[in-house]
Amino acid sequence: DGTNPYVTINTPANGSFIGSSEAFTFNATITNDTGWTALAYVNLSNNSDTNNSYTFSGDSAEAGGDFVLIYNQSVLVEGANTLTVNVNDTANNTNSSQFVTVFVDTVPPIVNLEVGQNHDNWTWTTDTTPTLTYNYTDNTSPNASCELFIDEVGYGVNSTVLNDTQTNFTVNTSLTSGKKAWYVNCTDLGSNSNSSLNNSAAFYLDVVSPVAIGTPANNSWTSETR
Repeated sequence: DGTNPYVTINTPANGSFIGSSEAFTFNATITNDTGWTALAYVNLSNNSDTNNSYTFSGDSAEAGGDFVLIYNQSVLVEGANTLTVNVNDTANNTNSSQFVTVFVDTVPPIVNLEVGQNHDNWTWTTDTTPTLTYNYTDNTSPNASCELFIDEVGYGVNSTVLNDTQTNFTVNTSLTSGKKAWYVNCTDLGSNSNSSLNNSAAFYLDVVSPVAIGTPANNSWTSETR
């Protein structure tokens, strides 16, 4: 056997995100001549300055078979992790797969309502579908899905909110008059959720015209002094 084994990583997909409670399946297909056994191990490393790495011995895989390992995300580090497969067959032929990068995100995003934008605390407006401004920040996820709530009722979802970017939400249904409390809840790519409830804002919506003066009638005459 003078042929090097061929390795293809099937899952996880390059650029995948893994959350705090998720296990992930590592699947690679190993192919070569028939009649031999390929012994595979997985090398995982992150892109941090410390370049931590982990090596796991896996089950043997027959030629043309799949090599499957299931891990909890705790074996990885927060942020980017680079995964490769290195294979030795019984004739000591070796080969490596191309790498895939997975991102571990276990920290919820921080959601803030924009100060000084549109509707701060106790702002008055006559707009029944006001535009409200917010942002979220996250160390790992470049975007998140965010939902606007007013008085605990959802008024729109934006699934492509960019990290650390001022974003507008326009209320998608007309509001009634009165005091309104609003907040935004965001879920990052690691399925971690957080809201701005600790920084919720209220505004008054007043769309009712004031009552006109009833008396005295316009151009009327009176002898009263008061």
